[in-house]
Amino acid sequence: MRLGRLLLLFLLPCAACSAGDGWDNFAETVFDRRCLPCHAGYGSYEIVREDSEKIAGKIESGAMPPDGGLPPDVRRRVLAWIDRGGPE
Repeated sequence: MRLGRLLLLFLLPCAACSAGDGWDNFAETVFDRRCLPCHAGYGSYEIVREDSEKIAGKIESGAMPPDGGLPPDVRRRVLAWIDRGGPE
């Protein structure tokens, strides 16, 4: 599964790997809106970073979010952020 995400990085537009995609950006644009309503524990960087592989697996499988998944551009950004080590 990790290989698939690494390959995906080579296919992403440069904007998906933007240095501006740090935790503050993801907390505001993704986790606060899409995860926290059900997963209140994902409000801190440390917890999300610790569970990043689990989160990536759930996103890749389509299990999360359960309302139909993330839009493709957001999905790519989140997976790219995780693959870069979840920069703060």
